[in-house]
Amino acid sequence: MIELKRTELLAELEQRSLYGSLLVVGGPGAGKSWLLRRFAEQRRAAGDAVLLLLADDHNYVESLSQLEESLKTPAGIIPTLKAYAGTHKFLILDALDALRAEASQRVFRQLIRQVHRDLPEWKVVASIRSFDAKESVELQQLFPISSGESTNINARHIVVPVLMTRRWGSEATGSKTRPCSRFGFPGSPGDTPQCL
Repeated sequence: MIELKRTELLAELEQRSLYGSLLVVGGPGAGKSWLLRRFAEQRRAAGDAVLLLLADDHNYVESLSQLEESLKTPAGIIPTLKAYAGTHKFLILDALDALRAEASQRVFRQLIRQVHRDLPEWKVVASIRSFDAKESVELQQLFPISSGESTNINARHIVVPVLMTRRWGSEATGSKTRPCSRFGFPGSPGDTPQCL
């Protein structure tokens, strides 16, 4: 096994998130959730306001009020976020692609819309699989692409690439790289990819 650190990707997310909301996209198991957790940890350590929500924990909600009940925010999520203190403020939504019910997808899009409208100082950073990001026109509209950007996903985003490693001796033989995937078990750090 090889432990790969993704410091450049984390630094890019930190830098780009300061200037606006964005999506974190990639294939299944690419490390989107890992990246968002590390980002949240670093921002908290820097004294920023951070709320990290795992979307699949709220897959059953059909309205914003149900989401607020699920989050135990009786005052409402927008007033709760307004009360957060910090130099920079980040609402982090992990695994939007896990929301399979249209009603719950709509609720999270409504939340993003409200945060953009009512809390402009808050940046929304959300992860989703590349395929789902390409297919969701509504999400693309919530994360408009910056002028001059040209990508295959019509939204402001960064890509978490599939982890790659070289076979032993590949430098000498010129053999190809191969993908790595993550295997997480209860109690495991989850930071180490297993290369196949």
